[in-house]
Amino acid sequence: MFSNARGLLSVDNLVSQPDRDRKGSVDEGTISLNTRNLLCLRALLNLGIALGPTLDTAWVIILGTLQEADLVLFSSTKSTRMPAPIPKVESQSTMDSSLLVNFGTEVKAVETAASRLLESTIDFPNAAFIEVIIALSKLFNREKPSSTELSVPSSPTLSIRRPSFQSHRRITSMSIAPAAQNQEDLFALAKLGDISSINMDRFMVHSPEDSGWMIISSELIESSCSPSIATSVRLRAAEVLVRLVLESATVSLSLADELRGTVQLRLLETLNSALKPLQWDDRQTSVSIHSADIDVHKIILEGLKSILEQCGETFISGWDIAFNIIGSVFVDNLQQGENLKETNSKTSTRSARLIRSSFVSKNSHIRSVF
Repeated sequence: MFSNARGLLSVDNLVSQPDRDRKGSVDEGTISLNTRNLLCLRALLNLGIALGPTLDTAWVIILGTLQEADLVLFSSTKSTRMPAPIPKVESQSTMDSSLLVNFGTEVKAVETAASRLLESTIDFPNAAFIEVIIALSKLFNREKPSSTELSVPSSPTLSIRRPSFQSHRRITSMSIAPAAQNQEDLFALAKLGDISSINMDRFMVHSPEDSGWMIISSELIESSCSPSIATSVRLRAAEVLVRLVLESATVSLSLADELRGTVQLRLLETLNSALKPLQWDDRQTSVSIHSADIDVHKIILEGLKSILEQCGETFISGWDIAFNIIGSVFVDNLQQGENLKETNSKTSTRSARLIRSSFVSKNSHIRSVF
């Protein structure tokens, strides 16, 4: 059943029939959607809503198809160079018009169905919800390592290993431009952030392994810190991570002290872990990568400031981690192998752009304590 749906909504079938008739093959410059395609996509999304927790690994088909449709719409609206018009006979023009009837209405209907699909996950058991998260993680346009160690502990004594992912098989074989690749990643980030916000209560009452927080935070940290990813995607990943941490901290205010302390410690550890790859000694140091690293670093510092301003007075534990994040703007020159005789101080700042964010975070901490 799902293989048939995948064939129906593959890129070959997302291309309007007149384009194939004229070209004889799928050309990246002529890919477009029509009303019939959107009706099929909406049927697939409704199927996902109906079957929900039983889909298992088939989630990648539904979410991957939605991602490809988003890419086609993005490419058609952002294209700056339009192909030269091709003369049409009257019957062909009539066919083109019939395929675009109520197109705008169907686009909104697909968006509504996609929102309902994500909202339906709030009632999923943890195992089924994790399958959705894994499917979203497979949509990122990069190769996944067989196993990756990320230090994203949920408690002082817990170290998390991300589950192994098989490389996601792209639904389409078309050549994708860098801008389109970025759009695919931004789509996956947006959906990962949306589904996490919808399921925020799940993260409060279940362990990070059972609730999916481990996978979500690890994916966002990897996306924000990887030097091989476009800067726009890295910054968006950092913003989504900080937003989810802030939302979690706000929701945790209603919890009992012991549980709230555990959640707050987990959130601070997540922010701290997001900074560690940026501080590795063997980190690539090209100008563009360094600039992106500083921007990601600043986003995390600003996120800590917001958490301290809104929730600092309720913190039960984790102040040492907060200070560690604030102090991450400094570099120990001794650890960098510099000779003290050649430097005026033992420490220096990573970037002048980080000083204000760090200083404001420290002031927020002081105000929250006193």
